[in-house]
Amino acid sequence: MIERLLDGTATMQTARTAEAVAELVVETATEAFGLQSGICWLYDPDADRLEPAAATADPEPGALSPGDDGYDAFVEGSLGRFAGVESAPVMAGLWLPLGDHGIAAVGEDRGGDDERHEQLSTARLLAEHATRALDRLARERDRREREQHLRVIAEHIDESVYLVTPDYSEVLYVGPAYEEIWGRRTDELYENPLLYLEGIDPRDREKVRAGTEMIMEDLERGAFGKEYWIEFRVRRPDGEIRWVYSSGTTAELPDGKTVFVASAKDITERKRHEQRLEVFNRVLRHNLRNQLDVIRSHAEVLTAVDDEHAGEILATVDSLAAMGDRARTIDRFMSRELRETEVDLVRLIQETVTAVDRGDTGVDVALEGPAEAPLVSDRAALEATLESAVENAFAYADSTVEVTVAESPHGATIAIADDGPGIPEEELTSLDAGTERPLQHGRGLGLWQLKWGVEKLGGELEFETGDGTTVRIAVPDLAASDG
Repeated sequence: MIERLLDGTATMQTARTAEAVAELVVETATEAFGLQSGICWLYDPDADRLEPAAATADPEPGALSPGDDGYDAFVEGSLGRFAGVESAPVMAGLWLPLGDHGIAAVGEDRGGDDERHEQLSTARLLAEHATRALDRLARERDRREREQHLRVIAEHIDESVYLVTPDYSEVLYVGPAYEEIWGRRTDELYENPLLYLEGIDPRDREKVRAGTEMIMEDLERGAFGKEYWIEFRVRRPDGEIRWVYSSGTTAELPDGKTVFVASAKDITERKRHEQRLEVFNRVLRHNLRNQLDVIRSHAEVLTAVDDEHAGEILATVDSLAAMGDRARTIDRFMSRELRETEVDLVRLIQETVTAVDRGDTGVDVALEGPAEAPLVSDRAALEATLESAVENAFAYADSTVEVTVAESPHGATIAIADDGPGIPEEELTSLDAGTERPLQHGRGLGLWQLKWGVEKLGGELEFETGDGTTVRIAVPDLAASDG
C-alpha cells in the first residue's frame, strides 16, 4: 500500500493539469487502500460549485453545490467520514479536502464498518500531496496569466521590456520591441543571453558590463531595489547604430529568484537631435567669434577707403552667411520624415558637380559609371549629402576629382576621390566621436552635413585617407527596403 501511495504522490508533482491530479487521486486511493470507489471534484469559482473531474463510480457523479454535504466538507477543509454522497453511488467513506481546489471522496460502494473507516485515515497523506500538486499548478497558471498580461502591455509599447538574472546569464522574458531595436530574434536571445551584450556597440560594451558588475556588487551588499539607468549604442547585424536608454531595478519573484526588470527605449532620433544642437552651438559659436574678430580688426583700420580690407570683410561675411544657410539646410532635412521620390543618381551627381563653385582651383572632374542609376530616395537629403562630399573634394584636391557610381543589390555606391593631401585627422576624429570637443573644432559644417545626410538615408559612410581622400557612400534604394 505504502509503495503505491508513494508512487502516486510522486507522479502528482509532475502532472501538468488539475484534471490529471484528480485522476491520480482517484487511482491512487482506490489501488493503495483497496477501495472500490473514488471521486474527485474541482472547484469552479465562476459557478460556485464543485464539478466532477475524475471518478471510478458509474454512473458519472453530479456536481456539488452549497448546501450539499460534500460542498460543506470542502468549505470546512477537514477530513471527515460520510455515510453517502449526493448524486453518487458511494455509500460509506472519507472526505479528502484538497485546499481551495476541490475535494475527493474515497470509500465503498456499499456499507462499511468502523474498522474500514479507521484504515482510511491514512489517506490524509494522499490529500496533502494532491493539494501541493494543485497549489503548484495554480501558481504556474497565475504566472502564465501575469506573463500574458505583461506580454500584452509590452506588445503595445515601443520599448523593449525584459526580465533577466542580474548577471545576464538567463533571460526570463523579453518584449517584441527587442527585435526592432537590436535587429535580432527574441528566440535567439532566450537560447543565448550573451547576444544581448554582443549586440551592444564595442565602444559601449565595457560600460554596460561595468554597470552589470555594479548591480551584482550592490546585491552582495544587500542594496536591493535600487534604480539604474544607462545610455549606450546598439550595433544591429546590418551595421546600423541605434542609441538606447535603459532603466530598471532589481526585484524578487515569488519563487525567491532575484531578477533585473528593465526597459530599453530607442532614443536614436533624440541623440541625433542633441548632437546636431551641440555641434551647431560649438561650431557656430567658435566660428562666429573668430570671424567677427576678423571683421572688427579690419574695421578698426578702415579710416579711409581700402579695397583690400573691404574685400576681406565681405569674404568673411559671406562665409558666415554660407554657414548659416548650411545649418538651416541640415536642420530642414534632418527634422522631417523621409520623403521618398524616384531619383536618377547619375544625373543628380552631374547637377551637383556643376552647381558647386570650384573657384579658380582649375580642378578637373571625371565621372565614371552607368549612364543612369534610378533609385528611390529622399532627394533633399541625398542632394545635401552629395553637395557636401563634392565640396570637400574640391577643397582638398590638387588637380583631379574622380566620381564613381556603381550599382549594388540594395541601391548604389558612390566613391568621390581627390588627389589632395587628405582630410586633417582632427576633422575625422571629431566626426567619429560624434561631437565637437572644446579643443577640437572642425572648420565648419560640411562633414557634419555629409555624415547626417548619410544617416538620414539609412546608408553607410567611409573615409579612406592616404594619397588623397576617398569618400565612399552606400545609398540604399528605399523601394527595395519597402519590398
